[in-house]
Amino acid sequence: MSTTFAQLASQMCLRFGFARIAPTKQNELAIVTWAAYEGSNAWCNALDDTQPMPGSWPLKGNTAHVQNYTSVSESLDAYLITLGGHNWGYPAIMAALAKGDCACEVTEAVANSEWGTWFHNPKAAVEAVGRVNADFSAYANRVVVGS
Repeated sequence: MSTTFAQLASQMCLRFGFARIAPTKQNELAIVTWAAYEGSNAWCNALDDTQPMPGSWPLKGNTAHVQNYTSVSESLDAYLITLGGHNWGYPAIMAALAKGDCACEVTEAVANSEWGTWFHNPKAAVEAVGRVNADFSAYANRVVVGS
């Protein structure tokens, strides 16, 4: 069964402990925006994480060492390891997701981190939230490659 970006957002928030039943609408919007703007071709890795996992393999031709994962569940484990175990600006992402009240705060934190999305351009990250929010269902229903 395929996993949509909205389902990924829900699973990510649950796995990270930021939701008991469902993510906040702002976290859902933030993660859907992040996934949409990564534009990943990596297998089961909508956020283009580089964290090696037991079953992962490198995305062919990608110099950033983005990994393909065996499942969305494995990607969620990788995201938690990456965001929870490094500095590189990631604590701000985790803090914004933990608050759960502002999609723009999450995407700005991603933009200001070493993750690479929006290349240190927080203004572009905020604008992306607006574009995704304007046509949310189209973005939310995109499918994670390989899921």
